[in-house]
Amino acid sequence: NEDFTEQFQMAQRQSCKAVSSCYEAVVMWCSGYARADGDSDGIPCENVCPSREVVRNILSQLGSLAESSPICRRWIDR
Repeated sequence: NEDFTEQFQMAQRQSCKAVSSCYEAVVMWCSGYARADGDSDGIPCENVCPSREVVRNILSQLGSLAESSPICRRWIDR
């Protein structure tokens, strides 16, 4: 999954102002950038993530990355 790895590495270097997609924001958030969800509502980088439903869908796509993240784990639908 070369695209995912590239996106993951890029997300680690950026802030919410610099991300261009909700997917990238969620990867960055799950990778440890807790400030991405400043108001703790489960929606990181609200400049690119429109709703918790969109974020939940991305979390389910991320699978083990989201499940192993202390930040994101609580927002995964079970």
